[in-house]
Amino acid sequence: MSMLAEPRRKQRISVDPQNLNWVNNEKNFGKKLMKQMGWKGGGLGPEGVGIKDCVKTKANNDQRGLGSTKDYCVPHLDEYARILEDLNKAKENKKENTSEQIKKRKKEEKFQNNFEEKTKTRSKRIKKEEERKTEENCMDLQTNNLTMDQYFAQKMAKIRKMPT
Repeated sequence: MSMLAEPRRKQRISVDPQNLNWVNNEKNFGKKLMKQMGWKGGGLGPEGVGIKDCVKTKANNDQRGLGSTKDYCVPHLDEYARILEDLNKAKENKKENTSEQIKKRKKEEKFQNNFEEKTKTRSKRIKKEEERKTEENCMDLQTNNLTMDQYFAQKMAKIRKMPT
């Protein structure tokens, strides 16, 4: 059964899905070689009780990797989660007792806020200077009430009047 979020896969069924043509082919190189070594068509091994069928391969259609199974157990993850939980509890229990630490923290916050304000004002000043420079560097634009047709008609008339 396929999952809804799984991508679709095309399934091709071959002409010989059980591979009987290959199994029954006596001209096969592997069979010839094994018969030369004394194999008589039964199972493998000294008593001939080994695998008699062809080795079946399974398609690996998931993203887990070769040889993995769905029912995996990772006990070290539970241990890791327990360690993290202990660390979080220890962090919550740690409190600031002394007034010196509180004073130090307030000074740091005050310095940080003051520094942030300075950087904001500096960046605003730089932006204003850049805007002023761009306004100075802009070209003077001329506006005209003529339409484009009228404008180009005037240009053509000037060109025609010029002596050649």
